[in-house]
Amino acid sequence: MHSAAVMSHLKQIGTVEEVSEIVCLVRGLPHASMDEEVIFESGAKGMVLRLDEDYVYVVLLGRENTVRRGSEVMGTGEPLSVPVGDELLGRVINPLGEPVDGKAIINTDLKLPIERPAPSIFERRPIKQQLETGIVMIDAMLPLGRGQRETIIGDPKSGKSNSVYTAILNQARLGILSVYVTIGKPQSKIKAFVERLKNENLLDKVVIVMGTASMSPTLNFVAPYAGTTIAEYFMEKGKDVLVVYDDLSQHAKYYRQMSLLLKRSPGREAYPGDIFFIHSRLLERAAALTEEKGGGSITSLPLIEIKERDLTGYVPTNVLSITDGHILYDIGLFNQNIIPSVALELSVSRLGGKVQCPILKKLGVTTSQDLMRYREAQAFAHFGTDLAQETKNRIERGKRIIEFLKQDPYEAISIRNQIIMLYGLTKGIFDKVKIDAVRILKKQIFDFMQTSESWKTFYDDILVKDLRDLRKEFISLFKELEEKFIKAQEIVDEEVEKAKEKAAEATATATEAAGPKSKKKSLFGFGKKGKKDNQEASNSGLKTEAEAAKPTSAAESSVQPVAPNTETAGATADAPLITDATITADTSQKTDEQPDPAPQETITEPTHENSHPA
Repeated sequence: MHSAAVMSHLKQIGTVEEVSEIVCLVRGLPHASMDEEVIFESGAKGMVLRLDEDYVYVVLLGRENTVRRGSEVMGTGEPLSVPVGDELLGRVINPLGEPVDGKAIINTDLKLPIERPAPSIFERRPIKQQLETGIVMIDAMLPLGRGQRETIIGDPKSGKSNSVYTAILNQARLGILSVYVTIGKPQSKIKAFVERLKNENLLDKVVIVMGTASMSPTLNFVAPYAGTTIAEYFMEKGKDVLVVYDDLSQHAKYYRQMSLLLKRSPGREAYPGDIFFIHSRLLERAAALTEEKGGGSITSLPLIEIKERDLTGYVPTNVLSITDGHILYDIGLFNQNIIPSVALELSVSRLGGKVQCPILKKLGVTTSQDLMRYREAQAFAHFGTDLAQETKNRIERGKRIIEFLKQDPYEAISIRNQIIMLYGLTKGIFDKVKIDAVRILKKQIFDFMQTSESWKTFYDDILVKDLRDLRKEFISLFKELEEKFIKAQEIVDEEVEKAKEKAAEATATATEAAGPKSKKKSLFGFGKKGKKDNQEASNSGLKTEAEAAKPTSAAESSVQPVAPNTETAGATADAPLITDATITADTSQKTDEQPDPAPQETITEPTHENSHPA
């Protein structure tokens, strides 16, 4: 509708008294209400965010420079709304519902306010279904339920966004809808994720509400509320929806900027006093509805950015107190190439195993305990003390657990594959596998199970039956895996070790053959002909009685100088030490080694003319 036509139908008209960046001070509009949408004379839109006795404070929804002092502004009498409907699936929109993906205009006449009351307690049902993220550490050890609110918190560039991307992709593969809301993010990052969705033909399961750094603070503030309203439309139709807010710490900063321009009293860290309320009323809209209300659900995953693992900030503590748990991403683990970098000991999901199948619940608890013991033993091992064999075994198993839990970006693992993997870890089946072959072996096993008919049949019962009922079948199928992959891996390792031993023996033989031809030097640099060298030294003014002495027998003339060598002390030529650690040693050291015959003399050089031989 044209702005002039709209003006003719509006009754409330005010005048702009002052313009300050994105905030306008308007006189008039006596019936204005909070969050009401207003339209300026130039066609620009705004939203009422503060009411005074004589003035109304309006924030502009865009970076408009067409609003001037004295311009007219008209109230619509309606709260700010966003279009909703199935037409939004597969689209990238701004927080006002306008397409920004270059495609056709969204044809929907249905609009809903961005601010809506949260479902009451009588409209909610207990959360009993698991939300499958495809990330083993979350699904098995920190399970999420459909309708839950879980904070994803961590340092910058610690892998938080990659994890939620994996969760969105996995939900789309399962046919579950997602709404991804960005707040102050670069467009290039969003574009890369959209391309990934297109490549897998999953974009029609996702709605992306894009708030970028180039947009006004008002639009970034509105973005999470608009995304939640879109998700509520699908929830009320009986569908399960995942909503990701990336991230709410930026959202709080934009709201602080707006509040300071609205001349509200600043509080802690200059945030306004209602900073807790704007996030609580947003996250309370996540729920699992009763069957009478359609049975749909909204699962909220707000992201929070912290610095140096500091969880005591104002905004992080607020959001943590609102949600049903949190998952901490540790930058230290990320730098060690442990991805996803979830700090298990500092994370919690308050739903626990209520939403998990019995098998995954039991395996997840056991694996998490093994992982915690591994990290304790690893910290103790840093002191350099002698470790018991049990502790060493615990560390070795923990290393393999870490390798199995590593996942590449966008790599999602199904619940059934997680159960197979965790069972093998807890039973020690993979303890003999070399660490650098763990991830390759994991991929081979998963590919094999997709084509094996026996595993396909077993898959149908794995989520509904108890582990005790499936134990015998489980063990027999694992023996098949062990024979096909792990035993084969051990055979390959043995062949490699034998090849290394043969190469080492050949090197040792060549070293012994070349030994007599090598010139071994004494401590002071003299060669075999120590007598000749000493004679030359005496000619330069270092003559002594010992140097002038001549050997009287062939035995004396055959005396060789022996250089002290602490590394080879006690070793003999007929018993060389060939181990894995020495296979790759420099062969030049071996050529210098000589057989150690009968006790030999060592020729020492005097330091001055008047010195005597030792």
